[in-house]
Amino acid sequence: VAHDDLKRSGVFFFQQVRLLDVATGRDRVLLDVEDHGWTEAGHPDWDRSGRYLVFAAPGPDGLFAPHVLDTETDTVTATGTDRQIIDTAFAPDGRIIGVDTTDGGQQSEPVVWVASTGAIEPIGNGSGVNRDPAVSPDGRHAANIRASGPLARIFLGRWDLIVTDLETGAERPIGAGSDGFGPPRWIDENRLVAKHGRYNDAGLLAATPDTVIVDVRTDTINEITELPPGAWDPDPAPG
Repeated sequence: VAHDDLKRSGVFFFQQVRLLDVATGRDRVLLDVEDHGWTEAGHPDWDRSGRYLVFAAPGPDGLFAPHVLDTETDTVTATGTDRQIIDTAFAPDGRIIGVDTTDGGQQSEPVVWVASTGAIEPIGNGSGVNRDPAVSPDGRHAANIRASGPLARIFLGRWDLIVTDLETGAERPIGAGSDGFGPPRWIDENRLVAKHGRYNDAGLLAATPDTVIVDVRTDTINEITELPPGAWDPDPAPG
């Protein structure tokens, strides 16, 4: 749930996470801003069962870490780690993926697995500012956006789409040099949906970003006007 005045201006600062029962139409608040230290920066993600929600929030040491909310008991379990982990998400097997921003000043913020013990295992070898990882439904690939350069940490410059083979750690960017992407969300094991734009030689967006489906088998990018079943707009327009 976003603040209405800001939403109308096209700026989204989310204040609540709510659970809606589609059968009864009843809903309830799962998270308010500042619950467990949560802010909109720690965007939540469901596990496959629909019972658990993972989100990033600061621990006692001030570092962001994964927190898992059991929506049946309303209990929250934090995973302590000596790294700062943001942009947490569940893999289909229940493992947690996130971005290690501890060393962000060095332009090296790897995508990592976070074990329940707090152990960190890097995924892939690429450097840069990584954000918004998501694991494919078959658990074989991860996708995220990555920026590099002096302005990346303030979210200026192009964001590349990176797909990582989780068995080998091999990474590959998708798109030509002028393509830029918003956060990816998987539709099935081969396709994902994301915002997409093209940049001119000056590094500026040439047009308003479109919603596209990317086929990771063929690296094809197809603009769409209507989302297929199982997909959702990762960056809805204000309204």
